Amino acid sequence: MHFTEERFRTEVKEIVTEVVKQVLEDSLNGPDNPKPVTFLTRDEAANILKVSLPTLSKLTKEGRIKGYKIGRHIRYKSNELDSALQEIQSYKYKRS
Repeated sequence: MHFTEERFRTEVKEIVTEVVKQVLEDSLNGPDNPKPVTFLTRDEAANILKVSLPTLSKLTKEGRIKGYKIGRHIRYKSNELDSALQEIQSYKYKRS
């Protein structure tokens, strides 16, 4: 099948437009649409994990929870705390 240059451009434009539409719809309406990242203070993070501030500091120093220094303050990503909470719960009841 032979295409003229104009028809080729039109076909490519239609295909690209359709693919872009589909990708945008999937990213906006899809089930794996990630939650927006929220940075939490030490107090908020400790409350979510239900631990004290010294325990939160210990977990951060051990590398179990990742903290981010923003200026002079330490913040924690909410989505990382969710995964850390799952790890801590499974770690607590792990048998040797």
